Amino acid sequence: LGVDTRGRPGLKAPHSDAQAFELLRQQIRRSHPVRSGMPAVLSVDHGRLQICPRRKDRGFARIISPRRRNNALKHTVLNVQIRDFRLTDQDLIDRMAKMNICPSVNAGIPAKNGGNYERFYGKRNDYFGALKSMIDAGMKPSLQSDAPSGPYGFECLDGAINRYDRVRNVQCNQKQCVSVLEGVRIATLYGAYGSYEENIKGSLEVGKLADMIVCDCDILAIDKMDINKVQVDMTMIDGKVEFVRDGAEAF
Repeated sequence: LGVDTRGRPGLKAPHSDAQAFELLRQQIRRSHPVRSGMPAVLSVDHGRLQICPRRKDRGFARIISPRRRNNALKHTVLNVQIRDFRLTDQDLIDRMAKMNICPSVNAGIPAKNGGNYERFYGKRNDYFGALKSMIDAGMKPSLQSDAPSGPYGFECLDGAINRYDRVRNVQCNQKQCVSVLEGVRIATLYGAYGSYEENIKGSLEVGKLADMIVCDCDILAIDKMDINKVQVDMTMIDGKVEFVRDGAEAF
């Protein structure tokens, strides 16, 4: 196991599998104590994340980890979130699905710079930010952004749904486009699942936090190509209105 260092002279590969796993285990323990039993080692190959299980994939179906649900500690299958996940292939997606990996994808990249990715990545764009393939495999990916530098907000949702470069007016590879409803679910409920918070946020249900936004239109009814034009009229956090857009009629 190791890290591909081609073109990255400052990056050195671990000396052994055991050392790489121990370093990863220590990092996870520091940042997420509940996930300290993570059973896989990860390596990076020029933007492509490789999963390197310590045992055969089928063994992970039996791995459990403490997880707080409904204010009670129960045992459920461990889920692990990977951030800024970009290039992959179907084999890795199938393996991640077995291990309940929850990639976080910056889907706004195609909306901002997709034309260049089409130019330089070619066929690899079939699995760039592969949200559609992930959800079809039963995974729960989420959206992420490089905010405050962007893209963020509905730009990320636009990128996930349309994969259209708004800067260069270029239609990018559409293999991984998701529907509007799928995009909303990825941006909300799946994000909460990845952070172990699906019982308190991610959807509007009795007993959950009243965290929500109100848009200026029905995003499920408009032309999906206009999703980038949607404006937020109101933002509520824990039941308190924190933002109202100037000119928003209902507020």
